[in-house]
Amino acid sequence: MKKRKFHLTVDERLMLHLSSYSVLDDQLEMPFALTQQGIADAIMVLRSAVPRSIKALESKGLVEERLAHVRGASRRRKVYLLTRDGRLHINELIEKILEQKVTFIDDDGDDQLIRIRDLNDRLDTKYPVLTIVTNIEKDGTLRIEDLREPNRKEEEEEEEEEEEKPKEPKKEKAAAPMVEYLLHAPRVSYFEGRNPEISEAFARLTGGCKVVVIYGIAGMGKTTMAAKIMEKMKGQRSIFWYRFHEWDSLRNLLLHLGRFLDKSGDKKLLEFLERTPTTNVGEAITMLEDSLAKMKVALFFDDVQKGGNEVLSFFRALIPMVEAAPDIWMVVTSRDSTPFYDRREVLVKKTVHEMELKGLDMESSFMILRTRGIEEETFHEIYNVTNGHPLSLELVESALEKIDTTNFTKYMQEEVFSHLERNQRSLLGLASVFRYPAPKDALLGFDPDIDIAVLSEMVQRTFLNQSDEGYDIHDLLKDFIKTYFSEEELRKYHGHVAKYYTYSIDEIKKQYKDLSQVCDESQFHDLQSDNQDVKDDEASCTMELVYHTSYCGEMDQIIDMLTGKGAMLLDNGMSLQLLEVLEPMAPQLTEDRHKFIFNSIKAQCHHDLGEYSLAKESYRDSIGGAQASELADLTEMYSDLMAEDCHGRRLSPLYLALRYGQLLERENDIEGSGNVFNNVYAILKDEKAAQIIKDDPCLMLNVTGLLGWNSWKLNDAARAGELFEECLVTAGKLPNLPGMAKMSMERYQNAIEDGNLDIAMSSMDDFLDILKKNRGYEAEAAVLGAIEDVLVRSLLTRYTAKMLEE
Repeated sequence: MKKRKFHLTVDERLMLHLSSYSVLDDQLEMPFALTQQGIADAIMVLRSAVPRSIKALESKGLVEERLAHVRGASRRRKVYLLTRDGRLHINELIEKILEQKVTFIDDDGDDQLIRIRDLNDRLDTKYPVLTIVTNIEKDGTLRIEDLREPNRKEEEEEEEEEEEKPKEPKKEKAAAPMVEYLLHAPRVSYFEGRNPEISEAFARLTGGCKVVVIYGIAGMGKTTMAAKIMEKMKGQRSIFWYRFHEWDSLRNLLLHLGRFLDKSGDKKLLEFLERTPTTNVGEAITMLEDSLAKMKVALFFDDVQKGGNEVLSFFRALIPMVEAAPDIWMVVTSRDSTPFYDRREVLVKKTVHEMELKGLDMESSFMILRTRGIEEETFHEIYNVTNGHPLSLELVESALEKIDTTNFTKYMQEEVFSHLERNQRSLLGLASVFRYPAPKDALLGFDPDIDIAVLSEMVQRTFLNQSDEGYDIHDLLKDFIKTYFSEEELRKYHGHVAKYYTYSIDEIKKQYKDLSQVCDESQFHDLQSDNQDVKDDEASCTMELVYHTSYCGEMDQIIDMLTGKGAMLLDNGMSLQLLEVLEPMAPQLTEDRHKFIFNSIKAQCHHDLGEYSLAKESYRDSIGGAQASELADLTEMYSDLMAEDCHGRRLSPLYLALRYGQLLERENDIEGSGNVFNNVYAILKDEKAAQIIKDDPCLMLNVTGLLGWNSWKLNDAARAGELFEECLVTAGKLPNLPGMAKMSMERYQNAIEDGNLDIAMSSMDDFLDILKKNRGYEAEAAVLGAIEDVLVRSLLTRYTAKMLEE
């Protein structure tokens, strides 16, 4: 165990740790680091030592306990913060520590006597005082490499007087199962060259580097090289492969990471995403950190340059997590050196290694051309004009007199596409309009002259790449092919693909219906998992159907699909894709009904993506800033849009008005949001709204809770109390909530009457937990989660008053 110059007691280390989080005093959500386990991890003691230390500090008035929402946790947990006296006390200790001098040894082995106060000015990374002190050796030496080491739990200090307990022999943990999740990973049927590059990548990863970034211009073989690296890792570690598209959002990526972790038996991320409609980078990293740290895993991210700013922010936060994890490797491909890490990680820390792919060497190039029947005498001319560019080499068909690869479009038109048969061009045209790898059945069902032989030949000649999901075309070829065909021909291709996805959706539904009919009770759990897979498949096919139908200009059909399935697409994290489809539609909208659906879906897309100003604008466009009578008119006018499935309410003007009110509240326009909530509340209180409440029994619960919260903020405590009581009564009457929820509410109300705060809060936690787990009530759960803190304050006030009265 490392001896330190500064002896800090467990109490002092604990307070130093908490001092880093003093700015969070007024936050509703707290980090895991403030829980007992988080504190134990940070100050490197056993968890059993933390409660004793906290109790001692609480008795001195230096630390206080609080119930709070903890990121990534399903229910409220106890967290610990410094009191005002605690902050004053620890600041005195920090000042004494900062004035001490240490012998600092840098990367080059040079040492210098320096005050701790001045130390961070010399370092690229700012380290907390606790981290610095716990790494100072007994002789006063501090080494830079010790600061960079990830924190490890140590035994408690010898000064802690604790009875030794007999230690049980450690049980060896079962090795995590090796799992693979290869979304759009290519099959490499033919590969030539790049052996030195592959060897270098492996040498870096096995030598301590955690991230390899492969970049280069289009067609240079980055994806193929990454796939070869992946093949060599199979059976040695779990593998996750994800290929980015321009419309991908962070939530798309996290959903697939969640499914990958689910295959290894870890459901936390998937369950978190199911109950959380929007996700930020910090939450995502918190959820992943614990799960991935337990695995021996290789993460492959292909075409990262296509990810948006949110994805890049995620990668910036992911890099330090990968660096600190014991056995995670990461391989990234991109057109350019990526902007999610800085030069220090490449040059100083050497945890990231960049590899720029250039053209193939002459030997590898000749091997490719020889398979095309190119003789050695013409090889040098072709090599000189292609510069070993792999894709250009693979597309060479014969000895050509002149090749101009500097103009790729001209080269493809004159020297490549002109040599293809009609059915071959037709096959490539059809494949080019697919956004994801094209299934074999879709390609073979279009043209009677396209058969499996033609498909196989296009794969052999590298026009098509094959993966487990289907057949894909390189981006360079895809861009060219789309300019080669006329708009009429492209609409024909899109129309065929739309028919294919319509058929696929029908088959998915039929498959699940047949499965549910033969399912017995023992198969119920498996059926539920299958059901989620079926819903995911249906959502993916529906999104593609909307995309291809929009290209054909079938406006009525698109509006009908958005009406019936728009909510399902939003729930599956497809907001960014929907916006890509909706934006070009705007000029074509003429009917009021079309405009309402368009703006309603668009508003919710922006809302889910955190683009609140754009969301507010779209909400205004959809409901027109309507007052109560106008909202009632809109509700009656669009009553047919309270669609047939359970998510149809998301197109209700009342639902949209509530979302709009929440955005106003977010901007601290409390009066404005109150007006909106009051309008909706007034409509639902009218006897004409009985059918609306019957169709959507949680809507009144939602409105009442929001209005109560709003009244509290406007200092109308009397009305807030009435609304909260009404909210609880409404929740207790909901027929669709499990009986345990009703029991929890009754227990809560009884506890209030008895003045038992602990039981009341426990009952509220139970109720919210049930509500969150009940699919179909996610929005209401979020609302009640927000007003829970108001209820806490209300309970405390009433409880205190009762105690004073007694």
